[in-house]
Amino acid sequence: MSGQDVKGLFLILILCGIVYAIQIVAIPIILFILFFVIMGLLFWLYDFFYFKSESFLVIKSSLERNAKDFNDLNKHIEELKRAYIDIKSADNGHAEYYDNSLYNDKDLI
Repeated sequence: MSGQDVKGLFLILILCGIVYAIQIVAIPIILFILFFVIMGLLFWLYDFFYFKSESFLVIKSSLERNAKDFNDLNKHIEELKRAYIDIKSADNGHAEYYDNSLYNDKDLI
């Protein structure tokens, strides 16, 4: 074997080692990155379709309606606080209410 053949064989061995190292190191790294890219894409798709779904829009409108009702009630309470500043209250005793109905409905009080 001449020196030229040894150099060529050595280069081939180095290239094979580099290819093998790339397979050992790069493929798991590429799979790791690919896994997170796919998971991110799936999460984005889930978000995209969920926030446009009928069930989410129903929940959103219900929350908006409840928030509006709550804010209106708070506004009304503040108006009542300002309306009865100079009125003195009197202690008229103690009352108790017993609901003996079958349904024990608190809304009827």
